[in-house]
Amino acid sequence: MGYLKGSGFVMLSLPQSNVQPLQLLLKTSSNTVERLNASIEDLFIPETEEGPRVGPDLPLPDIRGEEEFDMGVAANVSFLQGLANFFNLKAAGKISYEQGKLVKIQLDAPLQNTINVVKLAGFIKSAKVNEDAGSFLDNLKKGEIYVITETIKAKSFHVENANSKQFGASVNVEIPSIANAAVDSHVAQKNNSDLAYSGTEPMTFALKAVRIRYSSGGFGPSKAKFTIESDKDLERVLLGEVNGVPMETTESYLNIIR
Repeated sequence: MGYLKGSGFVMLSLPQSNVQPLQLLLKTSSNTVERLNASIEDLFIPETEEGPRVGPDLPLPDIRGEEEFDMGVAANVSFLQGLANFFNLKAAGKISYEQGKLVKIQLDAPLQNTINVVKLAGFIKSAKVNEDAGSFLDNLKKGEIYVITETIKAKSFHVENANSKQFGASVNVEIPSIANAAVDSHVAQKNNSDLAYSGTEPMTFALKAVRIRYSSGGFGPSKAKFTIESDKDLERVLLGEVNGVPMETTESYLNIIR
């Protein structure tokens, strides 16, 4: 396990350029969420406390943009194949299941974007729910809506061996323009253990999020209220659980639709 998953980040099944803190996610099934193209202040109206603000992109040490993959695990192979296909890397077909083989993805000059989670908790507790949110109010009360609190992104990355085994034959890696990111088209000659991508727009590779919880207040004088749960709940609910025990999240990836 590398830094990202070891630090509680959930990796996206495919990187995206339009995922950022304070955006809302709707759980649709295990491993899959829908991005609502809305932020927390579209769902909660400020009353006594302003909502948190997204901070600036902060540079991180390269080691904090690193993740390691066991190529004997089918989910990891599928992730890397999807990544290569998404960026139209010609070497995509050379990525295959191989017991005992480790590869590493390294985000070059990674950037962190985060919010003040304490301020988010206070805002949700004090704000008024937007009653015009329609059916999303039902999703909210069922605990199906999440708020992104932190992202890790980069403009470029490379995949390389993490052990002595060779990754495959020497390849040319061609980077064309793709639909959801402005990238430079170029051809990079790479050796037999390296695949690379370089673009002009940062792409989000991993995130943390909190779930909004609803309490009806019961039959006593206490009022209904909303609170947030920790980032770890994202792993348990979105990536699946069996009898209340989280699945092995190092083998799971979050699919964001829309």
